[in-house]
Amino acid sequence: MCTGFGPYREVYRQESPTEDDYRYLSVSEPGVTDVVVSENYLEGSSLLPFSGDLKFFHPQIRLSVFAKTASTMTKYIKDLSFTIDKDNLLSSLEWSPAHKGYRPSIERPQSNWTSGELNEHINASDEKKIGPVYVVPSPSSNDWEMSSIDLTISGKIGISNAVGSPYSDFNMTVPVIFKDDHDNNLTLELNDSYEIYLIFDEDQIEVTAVKVPWEEGGNVLVPIHPIPES
Repeated sequence: MCTGFGPYREVYRQESPTEDDYRYLSVSEPGVTDVVVSENYLEGSSLLPFSGDLKFFHPQIRLSVFAKTASTMTKYIKDLSFTIDKDNLLSSLEWSPAHKGYRPSIERPQSNWTSGELNEHINASDEKKIGPVYVVPSPSSNDWEMSSIDLTISGKIGISNAVGSPYSDFNMTVPVIFKDDHDNNLTLELNDSYEIYLIFDEDQIEVTAVKVPWEEGGNVLVPIHPIPES
């Protein structure tokens, strides 16, 4: 979803916004919708032309989660999924006079978000992608930065992958702490994209995270020209 709106009135207003002033933009399917908004603000007309380009960015953080088993793992795992708390999901954007652009609002969805199940066994030979999710820092973080996030992992575990063999359900919360190659803590910002790798062993889950570029969109420069007078 790419937005091309600006509020009718830039000045912050205490009263409830009208439906038409675009101060708030609702986001469909929190956790799923990749939103792109303008990063800078331009004004202009046919008498006072725009100067510069309009730059876009993603006002969320993308996390792509992969899973595999360690070479020493003897148990079998299937039907994996993960859940993100609603406090880390974007439900709407709010026009920020300070930034002259849209930033995440403090409002959050009514429920958590859960990925689809990976309906196959994971193994040690290749990572299986559970899915991407788009997140934002919790409302308590006013600087829109985050250094960690909790993933609630659910699935089934068994001692054999034979047809009809018994499996037990498991559910656990795994903290993902973002670090660089030198084990220094990283701070994630809006417009960042990371791949998270979960490696299941007999009695633990190893978690690593790698920063990657967005595959499409983001940081798009669009020249803006005024509409000439007829």
